[in-house]
Amino acid sequence: MRYLLSRVWGAVVGVPVAVIAFFTSAILDFTFLIDFVIGIAGFVVGYVPTQRLTSRAYLKEMNLTRKDYHYIMHQINLVQNKNKRILKSFIKVRSIQDFKLVNDIYRLSRTINSAIK
Repeated sequence: MRYLLSRVWGAVVGVPVAVIAFFTSAILDFTFLIDFVIGIAGFVVGYVPTQRLTSRAYLKEMNLTRKDYHYIMHQINLVQNKNKRILKSFIKVRSIQDFKLVNDIYRLSRTINSAIK
């Protein structure tokens, strides 16, 4: 969650920079297309460093690299898909024993997933 907050901070910094760059280039009387490109470039110049710095602080606090973080998030997404399949298997249960087994598997996988998040 805090990693996503770095994207919000990047947008909070990037949007005003983009607006200022756009209006500055509009005052200098460039064509609209060039003004638009300058505004987008201003957003990128404001967004990327801010997002990188704030996300780096969070990753350093967690002792992770970006590559490790993206790998973990990818694995969490895969687990969520598998949990959905386990949840769908409740429909195919034919006995109480099977239901208990599937329920235990689902609770265990959900507990592990929430602990890792």
